[in-house]
Amino acid sequence: MHEWGSRRGKSQTLIRLLGQVELAFDGEPVRLPTAASAGAVTALALEAGSTVSHDRLCGMLWDVLPPSAINNLRGHIATIRRYLRISGASAVAVETLRASRGGSGGGYRLTASLDDIDVHVFTRCAETAQQALRSRDCAAALRLLEEALQLWRGPAGMGATVSDALRERLDGFTLRYLDLQEDVTECLIRRYDAAMLTPDMAGSRRS
Repeated sequence: MHEWGSRRGKSQTLIRLLGQVELAFDGEPVRLPTAASAGAVTALALEAGSTVSHDRLCGMLWDVLPPSAINNLRGHIATIRRYLRISGASAVAVETLRASRGGSGGGYRLTASLDDIDVHVFTRCAETAQQALRSRDCAAALRLLEEALQLWRGPAGMGATVSDALRERLDGFTLRYLDLQEDVTECLIRRYDAAMLTPDMAGSRRS
């Protein structure tokens, strides 16, 4: 199997956004208690490793900000941290980045390996499969496509409250999923065509 994602299958990813948003420990799902906290972990997981400012994070969660948006956000972050502890996901944490004296730079950052987040494994497998297809390596492409498709549990971000802009971004994974199914069909057709070639026909194609 290709090195990307071989360490993390569907049962091993710690943050799952493809389908119902959930955390996981040792393959067992741990669902967040509210749609809003699921939305917050979705936004942070998509930007894993990067600092997401308070303003941007609020914009990812709400189309119209509630009066107590920042306080609500802090509550959701506290919930996520508590559930990460429950899940035993010690490799994942939410860091708080304090604002500078001028009031800028504050926000949150999810620290996690991209191997631990299903959407990132899904995306990388899909991209690498495309490279294999362009190289006409159908065997490698099929392995990567299978790995990506096994992560799919349904439309991304189910059960999470997010803004329309973030929902549109999540819907992009469904389009990618449909593309992958077409890629599988293309691989199978290529393999069938190759198997049907006689030695003389294969030689004429190469020439």
